[in-house]
Amino acid sequence: DGDGLAAAIDPAKTSSMSSADLASMLKQALGRIDCLERQFEDIKTSMGRETKALRENICSLKEENKAIQASTGRQIEFLRHNVESLQIKNKALKWSLDRLASKVQEGWE
Repeated sequence: DGDGLAAAIDPAKTSSMSSADLASMLKQALGRIDCLERQFEDIKTSMGRETKALRENICSLKEENKAIQASTGRQIEFLRHNVESLQIKNKALKWSLDRLASKVQEGWE
């Protein structure tokens, strides 16, 4: 194949090749070009499908992320409310314990 290409480029060698040889080389080259073009189109089509699928996945992931953020926000607010409620109850318990301790101390005195 390398000699054929060299002959096709070198006019001195080309003149010694038969027209059938040149036609055969041309046919092989065109066949290879057609094959490469088909491969390129197949790859391009495949890449298009993959790109579309990835874009759809990105959109889906963005929607899931929004839903997770909203849910997390609600959970955080719920937990904050619970913490505040527990703090209030803790203060009330401390107050009750202080009163109870005071009454116990009065009883001992």
